[in-house]
Amino acid sequence: MVSEVKGAFFPAEGGIRERVLAFLQKAIGQGCFDAVLIPVRAPGTDSFSYSLIRDESLLENAYPLPPVMSVQGARAVASLTGHGKGSKKIAAVVRPCEARATAELFKLGQVDLDNIFLISLDCPGALPLADWVKDPQKTGAAFAEIIQGKACGRSAGYAIISRPAAPRTCT
Repeated sequence: MVSEVKGAFFPAEGGIRERVLAFLQKAIGQGCFDAVLIPVRAPGTDSFSYSLIRDESLLENAYPLPPVMSVQGARAVASLTGHGKGSKKIAAVVRPCEARATAELFKLGQVDLDNIFLISLDCPGALPLADWVKDPQKTGAAFAEIIQGKACGRSAGYAIISRPAAPRTCT
C-alpha cells in the first residue's frame, strides 16, 4: 500500500525532454531506481511504446511526452505490476491523466504501486493519432512548438485533442 505522497518541482532549462532525461539518468546512476518505464521512440520508425529501461545510456530514444498516446501509460503500469508486487524500484514516467488512471487501477486492485514511483509532467495534451500517422514530421514539429511554449494547445493547424482544462505550461 502506498503510505506517503511526495512531490517536487524543478525548472526545465535546456528543454523539458532533456531535463527530464538528465534527471532520470542521474537517478538510475545513483541507484534511486532500478529501472524506468517510459515512452520510447522505436528506432527507424515514427512509433512510440513504453519500455522498461535499466541502463541510463538507453534513455536517448526516450520521450517523456511523446506527441501521440499510442499506449495508455496506466495500461503499461498494469501490465508490469498486474501479476503481483515486484522487488525492483521502478520510476514510471506518465502523463497526469495516466497517473490518475493508474491510481484508479490501484483502487481496483489491478496495479501494485509498492515499488512504483509515478513521475508526471505538465502535459500539453496529445495530437490525434490519425494526423500523426499521415505526416509525423509536420505534426511532430507542431507538437515541438507547443512543448517549447511557442503555441498553447494549437500550432500549424493542429489542435491538441486531450489536454487538461488549464495546463501550467499555458498559464
